[in-house]
Amino acid sequence: SNFDLKYFNKFVKKLELGLQGKVNGYVSFFDLIENPYFHSQIDATGLHMLDVNFGDLSFNTRWDINNQSIKVNLFTQLDGVRPITITGNYSPDNEYIDLGMNINNMNLSFLSKILEGIFYDIKGDVSGNFKLSGKIQKPQLLGTMDIRNGGFSISYLKTHYEFDRAKVRLENNKIVVDKVYGHDIENNPATAEGEVVFKSMSDITYNFFITGKDLLVVNLKPGENKYFYDKW
Repeated sequence: SNFDLKYFNKFVKKLELGLQGKVNGYVSFFDLIENPYFHSQIDATGLHMLDVNFGDLSFNTRWDINNQSIKVNLFTQLDGVRPITITGNYSPDNEYIDLGMNINNMNLSFLSKILEGIFYDIKGDVSGNFKLSGKIQKPQLLGTMDIRNGGFSISYLKTHYEFDRAKVRLENNKIVVDKVYGHDIENNPATAEGEVVFKSMSDITYNFFITGKDLLVVNLKPGENKYFYDKW
């Protein structure tokens, strides 16, 4: 009851999640002899992670006797909006998962922490729908995302790019980016499209085609890179 998430950070110190918030919850069991089933509810208020405010969280599960599966319902709420909603079920007998996920104007700034050292100053709002289904050992993830008012900086080059809108598709182990129209900090235009293929977390392939006119690709001051510096 009223557990402070900050104490959990010591157990996941390497992840640097920066958890904050208060958690309350319970698990109830019923009819343990004839037809046992359960219901659980976990609520978090003021949830912060990776330096981002996720608002309040509600997560409940219950055992569906008829379908012999666990029903899942999770959502976050921030300023009257539900940025994340996840519903579906998991069948323990055949180890099958079937979850639907909806993202509604979720801020992407938390990615700067995850991708630190590669990208920074990541911004934008993302909306989309996803479906995770299949055997729990190797489920399929399909969905589409719409990113608006996006931007990012490349750590190695210190260049920043922005775009108004991007369409992204998730196809199992592949992220496909449809043609995006953007610009650099000097408002020079560019287009980009391509894909990221994940064979494993240590085997990632990038295939992108970028075109631009007078596009700024390096913006380094002396000392920021031991091999080269300049603005071109």
